[in-house]
Amino acid sequence: MISDVSTRATKGESYDAYLTTARIVHEIAAATHATPGQIALAWLLNKGDSIVPIPGTKRRKFLEENVAAANLQLNPDQKKTLDDALAPGKISGKRYTDKSQSARPRANLLPSPHYR
Repeated sequence: MISDVSTRATKGESYDAYLTTARIVHEIAAATHATPGQIALAWLLNKGDSIVPIPGTKRRKFLEENVAAANLQLNPDQKKTLDDALAPGKISGKRYTDKSQSARPRANLLPSPHYR
């Protein structure tokens, strides 16, 4: 199951759009006997040489799944469906709630010119 309906109120205005997109990715994954992560990687790898996905993982199993995505062939209809579902601007909204954003550590990687 992708979601729990009771969480909808806490996810913000983009929740339904994210859920729809997740369902599309899951449907293509089921049709191709792949994982949703493999579909995402295969879709990105089909975007051209200028896009290099860098997935992270802690487990060998998932590393092997990620590598196998390079051999996954998406048909033109699947590519178009993913392009439409994942188009820039299709899903918007905050990445974090105000509460979770305030709990995130803030790091200043560059020194402020005011402290020189």
